Amino acid sequence: MSTCLMPAWLRFDGDIDCDMDQAADPMQHIADTLEMRELGGVRHLGHAFGRSGRPELHDENIALSTLQQLAEIIENRSSRRSSAEW
Repeated sequence: MSTCLMPAWLRFDGDIDCDMDQAADPMQHIADTLEMRELGGVRHLGHAFGRSGRPELHDENIALSTLQQLAEIIENRSSRRSSAEW
């Protein structure tokens, strides 16, 4: 997940204060911090924040699909805006 988010963290022009331990919804907290509301809709990554156990084998496809969704959101944002507009 951090690899998917890295371009967004690097392009963000502002202060980042993201305490995931205190966040009720870590993805929404990241979305708010990066001013990318579309990230708030990403679900099924609780295990990445220590909020749930590692997905069972049958749930790994859901986790992989969610990571793909996350990567697509970041890529779409990157292609729509220059770094000055991020």
